[in-house]
Amino acid sequence: MSAKCRICDRLAVANLDKDSGRLPVCELHRTYLVAAMTEAAMKEAQDRFIGFGYAIEEVAPDGFAALRCDKSTIAAPHSWTGLPGPCHWCLVSFVIMMREHRSTVLQDPDSDIEDQRYEGECRRKGEALKYAVKIGLVTTEEALARFDRWVSYV
Repeated sequence: MSAKCRICDRLAVANLDKDSGRLPVCELHRTYLVAAMTEAAMKEAQDRFIGFGYAIEEVAPDGFAALRCDKSTIAAPHSWTGLPGPCHWCLVSFVIMMREHRSTVLQDPDSDIEDQRYEGECRRKGEALKYAVKIGLVTTEEALARFDRWVSYV
């Protein structure tokens, strides 16, 4: 697989959308997303961030069915034919949100290094990096390299 992760652009090792092949992810983010989907599956629809497809017609002998996302609306339903499981639209939206959050966390501080607020901003961004590592959004190495770059100016 020569595709790149949709979240961090590292080499993809898995594809979370087997039908379309449009959701390649690296090992770090595959682990994160599988855990997130597993956790979401145990919650009621109103308490989770991702929808799951339920059959709206009779299920075929091979397990395929016309599905509808339990989080979609009447005005904008997410529907597809496939095996019951996570909604592709919800999953892709979550991946896009993760990519944007990752980009924000890794972004350099807004303050100039001469600004007296720079040190405080580095501390706040350092805390955000620690959380991003904890949830698996960035690797420890990425966070340390970024933080070292920021504080090398101080």
